[in-house]
Amino acid sequence: MAGTGEKKAYYRMKTEHHFDTEKFVKWMTRFSGMKRGEVMKVLLEASDTLAELLAMGISVQIEGIGTFRATVGVKKDKEMDTLDGDEQKRNAMSLHIDGVNFRADKELLKDINRRCDLKRGGERRLRKSPYT
Repeated sequence: MAGTGEKKAYYRMKTEHHFDTEKFVKWMTRFSGMKRGEVMKVLLEASDTLAELLAMGISVQIEGIGTFRATVGVKKDKEMDTLDGDEQKRNAMSLHIDGVNFRADKELLKDINRRCDLKRGGERRLRKSPYT
């Protein structure tokens, strides 16, 4: 507190490349024997099904990948409710789905760790402005 404590280091993995859907499908089909069209169809169907189930308030767990859960937020032009105030409470028209929470399956994390060769990289510090 009050700027007297130790500053902690937070680690993050450097992103080497970005794969769009096309590259992902190409990588996925390189040795699997699956055809590009089959994989695209499965991905699109999974996306549609996931959207439908999340919209119904159902969390979806895909074994080996993780769990998906929709998150609710207040629309941009509306204010958040307070728990102890007497002001008007939000109705459903003020809310919308503002994201999807994803929790990776433990087996996926173990698999990533087995395949990953972590090395210490350079140091970058986040500089906070004294004016904010």
